[in-house]
This record gives sequence, structure tokens and C-alpha cells, in this order.
Amino acid sequence: MKVNLRVTLGSLEWPTPIGLASGTCGYGEELDRLIDWSAVGAIFTKGISLEPRRGHPPPRIWETPSGMLNAIGLENVGVEAFISEKMPFLRRYRQMHGGRVFVNLYATSAGEYARLVERLDGVDGVDGYEVNLSCPNVKEGGIAFGTTPAGCAMATRAVREKTKKWVAVKLSPASSVADVARASADAGADALSTGNTMPAMAIDVHKRVTRLSAGGGGLSGPALRPIAVKMTFDAAHAVSLPLIGIGGVATGEDALELILAGAHAVQVGTATFSQPNAAGVVRDGLLEYMRRYGFTSIKQLVGTVGTP
Repeated sequence: MKVNLRVTLGSLEWPTPIGLASGTCGYGEELDRLIDWSAVGAIFTKGISLEPRRGHPPPRIWETPSGMLNAIGLENVGVEAFISEKMPFLRRYRQMHGGRVFVNLYATSAGEYARLVERLDGVDGVDGYEVNLSCPNVKEGGIAFGTTPAGCAMATRAVREKTKKWVAVKLSPASSVADVARASADAGADALSTGNTMPAMAIDVHKRVTRLSAGGGGLSGPALRPIAVKMTFDAAHAVSLPLIGIGGVATGEDALELILAGAHAVQVGTATFSQPNAAGVVRDGLLEYMRRYGFTSIKQLVGTVGTP
């Protein structure tokens, strides 16, 4: 039976419903020769800011039961180095595999979001943007926008007014999901990324210090998946925008939980650290499930969850 994994989110078609999550795949090239690129429908880059950021000093990653804490501090090369040094590989990926390239935007004001888009919008190979409102491992910026509908709408509108390209807004599970989803939709978003890390902390009880230099960080991985499923379900019932589910996706069944809850696509993140080809594993799992139960398109599965 022929199975079609192509999905359409707003104005854009992806070759598969599997994206690589921002902050977990670098700028894409870091995974080259370790991943089956044909399984990847989209790359969401590291968060890009106007100027380079060094991020937090180590230690800034700590493994937890069923997850991982990170406080990277949104380290990135800055928009100018991103365009000159990182976009060449992303253009090759896009040309060879037909996948999409979305730049994750990190800013501390609406004006910074606007200036980032002004600089990026004419760059060849950029299909659109993911507006980062919800990263909990920094003390300024994103978290303030994502916690209120007004802040969310302000950032979304700042990006929307500067581009006609595809815009996704990345929502935080620590927010009022339905309210910020509706605010993003009203402000012109084309899609929503439903999920990000949750604020968390770990402590070394013998040294009586935090495990991360920044104190707290963001929890990701399988422990977050039930939260992401509920978040996706709530967003699907609040807005009609396409959704991209994020949180603990490592297998086809993990992805299917989010799809059945209402996601049109998913992002693979933390799983990539232990299995660089996690996207390929997810793709193969989706194909096996669809063939077993007679589905030919992901669209047939989106939002079809029931109750026992």
C-alpha cells in the first residue's frame, strides 16, 4: 500500500511531517552524515539573535530521569554569521531533499524581532520563521512575551508586519495555551509550535549546589510528552491553525500521540542527542503504523483521538 507522508501546513508543503527542533540540531550541518535527511521535512534552526550570544558557562546540561535539563542561554553566532556561514548548508539540504528551512527568532523586544526579519527576509533558502516566545532558560526576552496574550500578539505582529513568508509561533507549556494560541492566530500566525521546555531545576545534594551554572533550566524529553499532548489537544480546540507538536518524540508512536491530539506535524528534539537519526526512526514508525491500519495520509489521523 502506498503511504504519502507529505503534509501541508498553511501555504507550505513538507516532504514529511517531521521537523528537527530548534536548539537540538544546531544549524543542521552538525548532523550531516549521521541522519537520513530524507526523513526530515523541516529544519528549525537554533534561535538566532541580532548579535552573537555566548550563552551560559558550563555546566549547562544535566540528564534527568526520562529527560534532560539545559540552560544553554541561547548561544548563537548572530544573524550576520548565520547568513554567511550557516545558510550555505541549509540551502543544500533544501535543494537536495526538498525540506523546509525555518529560522527560529530570539529577541528581547518587538523591535528586535522586526529587525531580524528585515535582515533575513531576502536571504535565499529561508522558507519562514519560528517566533521564540517561550524559552525558559534566560532571564530576559522570550518568556515575557509568551506568558500573556498581549505580549504574544505584540511579538507575532512585529514579525508578521515585516514578512509575507510563513510564520509559526512557538508557545510555552507554562502559558495559558488557548489564550495565547488565539492571540497568535489573531496577530497573523500561519501555524503554532505547541511545546517547549518547562522550567525546572536539579540539585547536587552532596555539594549543595545546583547542577546547572544558571541555577534553573528547561526540562525536555519523554517526561514532557504527556504535557505536550494535552497542550496540542487544547490548542487544536482553540484555533484552526496547523499545529506542530513538540515534546518527547523519539518513535513513531510518540509522534502519533501528538498527531491524534491535533498536530499536523511534529518536531524531534532531545532524542537526537542519544540517537542522531531519531527522525528516521520516527519516519519508519509512522510508515509501519499507517500500513498496518490502512492509512494513506497523515491528514487522515490529525485530531482523531476519542475516549475509551
